[in-house]
Amino acid sequence: MENNGQPPNDGLGSKRSPRRMRANYRSAEVLRLRADEGLTHAEIAGQLGISERRVAQIEDKHMAAWDETVRKHRPRVRAQCLSSYELIERQVRPLALQGDLKAIEVWMKALDGKRGLVAADLPAEKVESRSVHFHVTTRGGRSRGSEDPIEGEFSELPPPALEAGEG
Repeated sequence: MENNGQPPNDGLGSKRSPRRMRANYRSAEVLRLRADEGLTHAEIAGQLGISERRVAQIEDKHMAAWDETVRKHRPRVRAQCLSSYELIERQVRPLALQGDLKAIEVWMKALDGKRGLVAADLPAEKVESRSVHFHVTTRGGRSRGSEDPIEGEFSELPPPALEAGEG
C-alpha cells in the first residue's frame, strides 16, 4: 500500500502529537540516563516506569541508527583524517629530520594516527606494531623540550636489545 511519501504509521500519530512527544522524551531520557548517569536497564525502567525490555529496545533502536550513521560517513571522515595527518607530516618532517624535538613529537603522533586509521580496517591478526627509536643530541645537553636549536644527527636506531628474561 502506497503512503504518498509519508513515514509509515507507527501508531504514535503526527510529529507533534502528545503521544509521540512523550515517546520521544522517554527515548531521549533513556539514552541520557544510560550514557550520562550510567544507570542499568533495571534502574532506568524503575525511574521511568517502563519495562526493562522497552529500555533495551529503545537503546538498541538508537544504537542501530548511530551505527548506520557511522557506517555511512566513515569513508569520508577517514579520508579527511588521513589527509590531515599527511599534511601535518609534510609540514613537520623536514624540521624533525633537522632534529627539532617538538617536530619529532608531532611527526610521531601523526604517524601513529595514520597507523591507527589503517589498522582499524585490518583483521586483528594482521596488525603489526613497530617501534621506532630516535637519538637526538641537543646543544649544551639540554633536556627534551628545550627551545634551543639542535645540533647533531637525527637517525633511526635499532630497538634496544632485551635483557635476559625480558620479552
